[in-house]
Amino acid sequence: MHFEVLHRDPLILFIPEFVSAEEAVYCIAAGDRAMERSKVVCNDPSGCIDARRTSESAHLGLDPLVEPIRQRAREFSRLATCETLQVVRYDVGQEFKPHLDQFDTSTDVGKREVRSGGQRGATFLVYLNEPAAGGATVFPEVGLSVLPKARAAVFWRHQLPNGRTDPRTLHGGAPVTRGRKYAMNCWLRLPQQPAGTQINPQLQPRAP
Repeated sequence: MHFEVLHRDPLILFIPEFVSAEEAVYCIAAGDRAMERSKVVCNDPSGCIDARRTSESAHLGLDPLVEPIRQRAREFSRLATCETLQVVRYDVGQEFKPHLDQFDTSTDVGKREVRSGGQRGATFLVYLNEPAAGGATVFPEVGLSVLPKARAAVFWRHQLPNGRTDPRTLHGGAPVTRGRKYAMNCWLRLPQQPAGTQINPQLQPRAP
């Protein structure tokens, strides 16, 4: 799979044509049918509305028509456990303030999420279309801004070599200023700890 290096440390990659035109159209349509206000991880297992995240989103569930995208992500990242895909819709003025995708294991909420399926180890942020203006993905700690390109994905890992969270992967979705932006989150989990943890049914490891 062809990719471009946007930043070397931390390594951030740009992957043109990560999804096909048909996959992008399907994901947008499937997401539109189930959109609701985006939430963030919180004490409530179903998530909480937060002023930092003003988009709408929809999980695609265990849809066999998007399984090839998840499998592509598994193979590229070499991580077997992929969350169900989340389509996100941003209208003018909507954004997601800078944040980290990995769970904060110093909190009870973070520990709960890791127990349910492992720590997040990598992200593919897939652009399903291009807004007329705005909507860049920004990495403020490294001074990087990525404009949406339809069908492309940005990929990065979340941990330093010592296994600790890499704070330089802080990122956000800048406000759309004209048009509408569709993106898709594809989060992959690190291998589970061995101590009899309960796998979230929305997470599907690759079959052996």
